[in-house]
Amino acid sequence: MITIPVTPGSGGNPWSTITVTPSGDIAALWPALDYRDFALFELTLSAVSTGELVGGYFDYLRFARDTGGEAFFQQQAEIGAALASQYPSVAQEQGLEVSWQTPHVNWFGGNVAPPDYSGITRATYPSYLQNTLIPQIHSAGGLVSYNHPYGSGNPPTFTSSQQDALLAKMAKALLPTSSAPAALGVDLLEVGYPLRGGVDLPHHVALWDVMSRNAVFLTGSGTNDDHFGRDWQGIGNNWFSSTWAASTSRGDLLSALAAGRSWCGSLSRYRGSLDMLVDGSCPMGSVSVSSVPSRQLVASAGGLPAGGFLQVLQGAVDYAGAAAPQANTQVIGAYSGADLAGGSVSQSIDATKSSFVRMQVVDSSGSVVGVSNPVWLLRKPPPSGIPAPRAA
Repeated sequence: MITIPVTPGSGGNPWSTITVTPSGDIAALWPALDYRDFALFELTLSAVSTGELVGGYFDYLRFARDTGGEAFFQQQAEIGAALASQYPSVAQEQGLEVSWQTPHVNWFGGNVAPPDYSGITRATYPSYLQNTLIPQIHSAGGLVSYNHPYGSGNPPTFTSSQQDALLAKMAKALLPTSSAPAALGVDLLEVGYPLRGGVDLPHHVALWDVMSRNAVFLTGSGTNDDHFGRDWQGIGNNWFSSTWAASTSRGDLLSALAAGRSWCGSLSRYRGSLDMLVDGSCPMGSVSVSSVPSRQLVASAGGLPAGGFLQVLQGAVDYAGAAAPQANTQVIGAYSGADLAGGSVSQSIDATKSSFVRMQVVDSSGSVVGVSNPVWLLRKPPPSGIPAPRAA
C-alpha cells in the first residue's frame, strides 16, 4: 500500500492531481529485484479523511508508459540476461503470445518478434495468422501453438451437453478443408486445461483426440499460464509440459516439440515422466506405417500418484472428419505403480486397423493428471504425408 497526502486545490478549484510512480516504489521496497519485472494487478484507489466528514471522487485516471511493443520485448530480454548469472542452470527462452484477436497463438523459438498488425481487421485476423504470420514463424525456425481452443474466458463449467456441442463445433473448425490446413497450420495444441472457457479437461483432450483420429499431427501441451503471480502450483490451470530433448538448447527443445517427444501433467498432482516406444524404433510422437497385424508397445511411467494408474488408450484413425467430430479412444490397458516397479511395461497392440495410441495417468479418484503424446500406427501413408520430425 502506498499512502500519499492530498491537499485540496486552491482558488476555488476542489481538484488535486496526484502522481503515483509504482516503479520507484517497487525499487525502494525490494531493491534486490528488478522493478521492471512486475505486473500491475488489482489496482485499488482509496481515500481517508483525517478530520471532518468529506466526500470526493477519483477522476481522469491516466496510465503513462515510456515503453511499449518492441521496447517491452527488448526489456524482457535485458531482464533475462541480468538474471542468467544468478541462475546458470536455468535455460531462458523468449516466446510470444499473438493475441490481438481470437484465436490466440504462441510463437516458440526462432527469431521471435512482436508482429505488425497494420491494416489487419477483426475479420481478416484469422486469415492473417494462417497465410502470413504462421508461415513467417515457420520460416524463422519457430513453432506455433493454438491456445485455449474454447476461448480465453473463465466462466463456470458448462453442462456436459453444452461441452459436447462445443467440442463438435471446435473440431469442425480445426479439421483441415480443401482450402485451409488443420488448425491454421500450427504445430501444437493446448490441451492441459482442467477448466477454460467453461470446458473441462476431458473435452480439451477429446478435441486433441479428434485431430489424432484424422491424422492431424499436433503436439499436445500443458498450459501453466499464470496471470496472478501468487501460487503457481496451486492455480487450477497449472499443467506443465516436459520434453525428451537432447539438451536444453533452443534447437533441441524445438526438435523435441516438433516430434511430439513430450508429455504434460498437473504441477501439483503429477510430477512424473511418461514415454512410449513401439517395436523398439517408433518413439512417442512418431508416425509408423506397417502392414503387420500386431505391434509391441513399451510404456514407461515414473512417479505414479498413490493409488493411481497408468492407462494405455487406443483410437482408430478412420479419417471421419466433420461427420464424426468426437473422440473414439478406449482404454486397452491399465497398470499400477507395482506393475511399473521396473520402470516400464510391455503390451501387444492390435494393428489390423490404423490407429493411434497414447497414455494417461489417473490418480486414486480417477481424475486424469498426466497425458502423453500419441504414437500413430498406420496401415498406409496418410493423405497429408508424414512430417519429417515424426517419421519413424
